[in-house]
Amino acid sequence: MINYRLFIAVVLIFNSTLLGQPDRTTCKINEIKSNLEFLASNELEGRNAASHSEKVASLFIASEMEKYGIKPFGDNGTYLQSFKVISNWYDPSSNLSVLNEKNEKLFSLPLGEDFAVFRDQPLRQDLFNIPFEIVFAGYGISAPEFDYDNYKDLDVTGKVVMFLPGEPYSEDENFFSGSVPSDYSQFIGKVRTALQKGATGVIIIPEGELIDFWYVIQKQTLEEKMVFQDSVQPSSSEIPPIGLLSENVLDKFFEGEDFEYAELEEMIQSHQNLPAFKFKKKINFDLIIKYEEKTARNVVGIIKGNDPVLKNEYVVMGAHFDHVGMMRGVVFNGANDNGSGTVTILEIARRLTASKNNKRSVIAALFTGEEVDYLGSEYFIKNFPYPEDIVGDVTVDMCGRESIDTLFIMGLDKSNVEYERLIREANSETVNFSLITTEKYFTQSDHNPFIKRKIPGFFFCDNMITDLHKPSDDSDKINYDKICKTSRLVEEIVYKLANLDHKLSFAGE
Repeated sequence: MINYRLFIAVVLIFNSTLLGQPDRTTCKINEIKSNLEFLASNELEGRNAASHSEKVASLFIASEMEKYGIKPFGDNGTYLQSFKVISNWYDPSSNLSVLNEKNEKLFSLPLGEDFAVFRDQPLRQDLFNIPFEIVFAGYGISAPEFDYDNYKDLDVTGKVVMFLPGEPYSEDENFFSGSVPSDYSQFIGKVRTALQKGATGVIIIPEGELIDFWYVIQKQTLEEKMVFQDSVQPSSSEIPPIGLLSENVLDKFFEGEDFEYAELEEMIQSHQNLPAFKFKKKINFDLIIKYEEKTARNVVGIIKGNDPVLKNEYVVMGAHFDHVGMMRGVVFNGANDNGSGTVTILEIARRLTASKNNKRSVIAALFTGEEVDYLGSEYFIKNFPYPEDIVGDVTVDMCGRESIDTLFIMGLDKSNVEYERLIREANSETVNFSLITTEKYFTQSDHNPFIKRKIPGFFFCDNMITDLHKPSDDSDKINYDKICKTSRLVEEIVYKLANLDHKLSFAGE
């Protein structure tokens, strides 16, 4: 087991010895690089929220803030802001057991390998470890206006319904919108239909995008989920199990049934009507959920304003420093997601502390728990005593990959015209990125809890998809010059916000 205190001390000594005193005018690219290499090292085990490695990362970030002269703004005069969470995960022995008609086990599909479950809502555990009959319901659609019903003459009460993604093929735009997917193709509507008809669970057969994203679905199944200690959801919010099979087991699963999977595939390709039938096999959701109370930590510092009045207003610049941990012994280092944003905020905070030219106070917030529904940023803003005094939020979530001349910006439609003009002026006056605006991932970062409270905010990202949430997101792929460019732009935006003579209004107000 590595001595983490010694490891951090060595990194700090290395930084201060190699780089000397902080330069107050330029980007310290070597320091950024060494900080990111530490945060994205295997020794930090993926920085999963509320883990030991998250604690190590938070202490390291706090020590960097102290070294730069950034004042603590966490609990009890420290940099750390701690909160309790309830963590839950599936025991590694969990699986989908496939049984014969006598309830004797034929084979098992290990959870996270050949079988996955959707975890957006808690599952009804009273439906675990019970044999259930299975019915195949084609596309799982009941659409009376098109005289189409996969459930016709099919009793699904108390059974698990299995269906395919998509909807019947048609070139007639008056039948399921023709070649354009209609609302009936939506996954959530199909699940709702099955449950309304009395199903006790759902199994989805993978096709198309579900096959392409199987790796992501596997990983999400095995990840820890967390909620605030005081917000555990009531049992009324629980839903029956919703599972997904790997394409690798479909032939085996359908073997010996009324229709083999190869036959169904042929029907799909030739646009034939799909049959509905009851399986001879049964299944058992052999799932075990573990729970544990844990402590998570944000790291928060402040560069106090120099104006006697405006210093009591705040600009928040933030990034999440957590990542997704490990899976089956493999470390997900999260160099770009979001080690890059973390070191960017640290670098800006260093420069602002050195210059001392901000009228408003600037909060440097490194959040945990972004990967589990933005718990850290939600906790921060929920417990901030004067949210009405926050004039704006700037979030950086991945900025070290893709083109050095391009940066994506999400959330401008939730900012007012003046904020957008300020951002574009800052860009043209500094690094002149090609800024690409999109709302595709608008809610998917730590600015979202601010937006929900009508605080103007947005986030920058590089739109890196290739290595997102994969073990290959490593520091050797990072473009440190792009991080420096991003830091210069964000610093200028924060500086302008901190020195405006008025507050920005929220979009639409």
